[in-house]
Amino acid sequence: MHKQCFSLITLLLVLLISCQPSNKGLSQEEKLETLKRTITEFNEAFKNCNVGKLESLITHDYLHTNGNNNAIEKSDWLNYLKKRKRQIDNGELVVQEYKLLEPNIAMYQNSAILSGKILTKGISQGETFTREIRITNLWVEENGHWKRAGFHDTRIH
Repeated sequence: MHKQCFSLITLLLVLLISCQPSNKGLSQEEKLETLKRTITEFNEAFKNCNVGKLESLITHDYLHTNGNNNAIEKSDWLNYLKKRKRQIDNGELVVQEYKLLEPNIAMYQNSAILSGKILTKGISQGETFTREIRITNLWVEENGHWKRAGFHDTRIH
């Protein structure tokens, strides 16, 4: 009985591992394309404030820095997102546009630095706004998936 359970567990583990997507063995060009898709997915999730999706796309030790504030860790950033989600849900915040412009990606095997500009347009508490920020992100490959490990921005206007 124990031998059968062990065999079944081993088979399940082998199947689970073999079904996991992986970036191993991909060329740098293929890794870059995968990263670009992940960045697009991340930005769409941020625009719509999909907290669960965003949490899955950041590292355990994520560090987020806005130009005017001290750096915050993952849990603080997720709390900010939950507040932002409530503002979107109750109509206090309407994000009409959230775009990455001028992207520049430098690849370093299993990590990358993204720099660029974010343009955001919307309505906050009844007032229209347009904001531009210059950003730098650190992306790392974890278990075959790209995750954002760090963020920094500086407001342009």
